[in-house]
Amino acid sequence: MRKFWISVAVAMAPTFAWAWGQEGHSIVGELADRNLSAQAHRVIAQDILGPGVSLASVANWADTVAHGSRPDTYGWHFVDIPLSQSTYDQAHDCVYRPKTGAPVKDDCVVLAIEQNAAIVGDKTAPRAVRRDALKFLVHFVGDIHQPMHTVDEEAGGNGVKVFFPCDEAAGKCSAEPNANLHSVWDGGIFRPPPYYSWGELLDALTVQWIDSGRANVLLDRCQEPKTQVSCWALEAHAIANKPGYWVPQGAKLGPDYVKMVAQDRDQQLVRAGLRLARMINRLLAP
Repeated sequence: MRKFWISVAVAMAPTFAWAWGQEGHSIVGELADRNLSAQAHRVIAQDILGPGVSLASVANWADTVAHGSRPDTYGWHFVDIPLSQSTYDQAHDCVYRPKTGAPVKDDCVVLAIEQNAAIVGDKTAPRAVRRDALKFLVHFVGDIHQPMHTVDEEAGGNGVKVFFPCDEAAGKCSAEPNANLHSVWDGGIFRPPPYYSWGELLDALTVQWIDSGRANVLLDRCQEPKTQVSCWALEAHAIANKPGYWVPQGAKLGPDYVKMVAQDRDQQLVRAGLRLARMINRLLAP
């Protein structure tokens, strides 16, 4: 995950925010929690996180440590696949390229998910190590479903400065771009009505996709175990490539943009939550 600035609809002053935002990662964690098997819940409570600790409550921890005690994990939050590319090339795309210093090979969210999943499923690993691995896993499965976390150009859209929110007809645009494309996806698209909290959006997603059984259609792809995680990345990458989703510098984005991407936002959250649950169930309750 890269650093970026975002301006929220209710306060146009820039504030620092995180990937998918607190809202998105919490939704993914809670959706997964609700779809864990009883055995997986027991293992998490007894052997990994401890009793009463939800996946939603640890979903944003990986961002905190990436900018604090674990800067070595910074490159684990994204994968840099060019927009013109429809395949995943580990040698080229799974490389963290810091502004200073040498590139770090095999350093991206695809491998981070696979490696932390292996630790979670390792009963011989120390509890503290498995705990951190599970917290990373919860977060990174959310990250890889955020389309802009799979794009190479402009640091996943962080370099694309935009006006948001913006109602040009009503003259409600800032004088200067007040956000970037990545930050709009991380937080801006969660905050407009009709939802005023992530819990309300979670309830709506549960009714529309889980309770109705429609979510099964979202999980049809990416079934092959060896390529499953990279398939998730390419699926998200294809969404970033949809007409109108990637915008030019200085684009003026408002309710129409949020409405356009809302269904993909919802579907990616549901995919992430259910895939995370399935992965954890497979690791802890095979």
